[in-house]
Amino acid sequence: MIQELIVFHTADWHIGANRKNPDYLDQAKIMMEAILKELFLLMDEKPEATFYFFLVGDIFDRNEDTRLEEFILFLNVFFIPMRMEIKRRKNLHLYVIDGNHDRKGNPSDPSVLNPLLKLGLKRLRLATVSPQYFEDTGVLLIPFNQLTEARLRELIEQYDPIFVLAHECLARMMTDVGYSPPRDQDRYLEIENVLTSGTRLAGVFLGDIHKCQSMDKYGLSWYSGSPTTHNQGERLPKGVLVHPYRAAEKSWERIEPPYLQPLRNPELRVHHQLGVIKQIEKIPWPVLRNFQNSYLQLVVIPEVYHEIDKEIPGFFQSINVSYSFYNDQSEKAQGDQEQAAKDQEELEGLAYYKEGLDQWVDGKKELTLELKNRCKEILYKKFENW
Repeated sequence: MIQELIVFHTADWHIGANRKNPDYLDQAKIMMEAILKELFLLMDEKPEATFYFFLVGDIFDRNEDTRLEEFILFLNVFFIPMRMEIKRRKNLHLYVIDGNHDRKGNPSDPSVLNPLLKLGLKRLRLATVSPQYFEDTGVLLIPFNQLTEARLRELIEQYDPIFVLAHECLARMMTDVGYSPPRDQDRYLEIENVLTSGTRLAGVFLGDIHKCQSMDKYGLSWYSGSPTTHNQGERLPKGVLVHPYRAAEKSWERIEPPYLQPLRNPELRVHHQLGVIKQIEKIPWPVLRNFQNSYLQLVVIPEVYHEIDKEIPGFFQSINVSYSFYNDQSEKAQGDQEQAAKDQEELEGLAYYKEGLDQWVDGKKELTLELKNRCKEILYKKFENW
């Protein structure tokens, strides 16, 4: 019996993002090569272990506008080499689902990944649009479906899987810039409500949110985050999430919490949002001097502009640098906009939890309508103070 299992968990590659940068395809190629390199290095270190590679949606960025060269790049750099390794290494399995960015529009629309369905092997499994369960390994694939809690619980109870892959927004998720409401769902999917006892579930592997994070108190559900930054709003560290498991009765159990393995290739460019630089002594020279290997966004006053331009010729002419000049009005407008966004976030968060409180109180059949209204009033006040 296989005693050790290593799960490589990644998502949200968004091949086709940043088309304004002439090297966007080169960066996607470097990213995919770096991911495979990390996988194969670890496989060489642990030749007796079994490896599952979970690719959990949003492989491409532009839905129906995915370009032919982007798709061919994915085939040549990742998919075909992975198929060859699966043929060569009997301990490697690939599982892929599509995300909302891989669809042509609505959740039920065709996926740009559909051509790959004809290229499968025994240990190469893909699911687009509709869930699929693979009994031999206990893996349940759930492509983007705007799931409800009830539907996810129904699928888990129906198949009793060991592993679940899903591309969804969940409650209590955090983006790189903080809390974010769901894309266009009426409410969040609360993952802890579907992790019922009595199942053999050993892991839920998520895509859609670009920040790596655990999503439940048991440490079963994880977003891997994106392997690289895609814009100035995303922050390091990034990489591939590695989950070590050992064999357990009818399932697998974690040896330790997963760890984030960075992609060790200096050619990968990082997005940096440097904000407003109003003082020459506050210029971050180490970051600026590395501008050829980064994408930078900054706001400067004229004195700072001239100092940087003098010290680093060609800096402001580089396609890697996005800049504007500082003025008090633009900063105030930006501050007002950010505060309005935070206020809206808070209101939506309160509305979500108040809805939950309403449902809980309304379900108390033993209470009169007067007592229910009083109970809600007390709970609202406690929640808002908290």
